[in-house]
Amino acid sequence: MFVVRIADLIYSIDLESYEENRVLGEGLRSGRAHYVSTDLRREAQILGGLRLFRKSLIVALKGVEQSKFVTMACIQLLNEILA
Repeated sequence: MFVVRIADLIYSIDLESYEENRVLGEGLRSGRAHYVSTDLRREAQILGGLRLFRKSLIVALKGVEQSKFVTMACIQLLNEILA
């Protein structure tokens, strides 16, 4: 299962009626997609988001053995970015 986080400057996402029953609308309702209002021009907000993403990867690593090497590579890359 995938979880998607959407970051944008606009305060909240406003889907068109035809989008409500498509993948994004269903993902938002089910909790598999999250919308976060953030100013992507602010480095502190971006780094905060990357830290949360790193924590999510660590949790995923504990749950799915098959993705262990990909997840570890992503965590290593994030550690280098955040260093």
